[in-house]
Amino acid sequence: MKNQSKALVFALSTILLWSTVAVPFKIGLRYFHFIHFLLITTSIAVVVTFLSLVFQKKIKLLTLLSAKELVISVAGGFLNPFLYYLILFKAYSLLPSQIAQA
Repeated sequence: MKNQSKALVFALSTILLWSTVAVPFKIGLRYFHFIHFLLITTSIAVVVTFLSLVFQKKIKLLTLLSAKELVISVAGGFLNPFLYYLILFKAYSLLPSQIAQA
């Protein structure tokens, strides 16, 4: 598959997945408080990322980070996606999904 075709497939897949994200968010928020939902989704993301590093045999790269780089990474991770999703999940808990997603 040519690069242009791959790019188009990835772009369309991203649009399709992004446009349907409101449904699982609203369903999840029916059963969990938005803070709990955020902690669950964040935990899943950390585990998937860790497993991805293990699967790709890149786990040793974590030991190469300095303390300063680790602090910067954690701070960046707090701002986005943690803080972003904190606000987003609260919006989903208060608003109709088509408004909160926009």
